[in-house]
Amino acid sequence: MAIHDLFDKNKYLTSEERQLRNSICKICEYAVFGKKTCSVCGCVIWLKSRLRTEECPKGKWPVVV
Repeated sequence: MAIHDLFDKNKYLTSEERQLRNSICKICEYAVFGKKTCSVCGCVIWLKSRLRTEECPKGKWPVVV
């Protein structure tokens, strides 16, 4: 993702979609460091969970269109 994409509101999920992703990560066995990062992909969960184009590396997030 290019830096200018960060300002495109269409790249972000709604609050409800983001909360669903975060709730899945909170109980995930791969979440580490106080449930802030993923041990599989190394992402910062609260950042990755906002972006429409991102997926869970273990397929736990629902597909968003």
